[in-house]
Amino acid sequence: MLEAIISYYTEGNKAKFACLLGVSPQTISAWGTRNTFDSELIYTKCIGISADWLLTGEGSMLRSDQTQSSSSQNIEVVSNSGTPSINDSFIYKMYKEKDEENRVLIRENGRLEERIHVLESKLQECQSALELNIGHPKDLNSAKDASIKKHSSQSNQNAGSVIAPLKDL
Repeated sequence: MLEAIISYYTEGNKAKFACLLGVSPQTISAWGTRNTFDSELIYTKCIGISADWLLTGEGSMLRSDQTQSSSSQNIEVVSNSGTPSINDSFIYKMYKEKDEENRVLIRENGRLEERIHVLESKLQECQSALELNIGHPKDLNSAKDASIKKHSSQSNQNAGSVIAPLKDL
């Protein structure tokens, strides 16, 4: 879409298009790389571009005189006071949908952060319990080693003496 807009409004010259919009050529290049653009800015600066096409990619890129009057009726509904009602505009409806989607995602993000906190706490508890269990067998091993040393030291005390069996007298 961006290439089509640049081709139509500045005959494919990205630097001229950047100048038309009042942005740097690097911004236009970044939009092309990311396959995105500032639709509000383009709609404001590119006279005659269709808002429907710009937002959905459907229909004609340019508004015709007949389409322009009918699309303005679709985009902005005039209230009794004669001013456009912002609640009925197409762009406002899209904004509200995205706003609600963002709120849902923010709530989900909060739930996930809470779940991470709970899991980190459980992990910490498991690590503490594991450290206690690992420390305990070391105490058992040192007790076992002490028992072996005591037994061997008793054997060594008798090593130099001769023990003769007692005969029946």
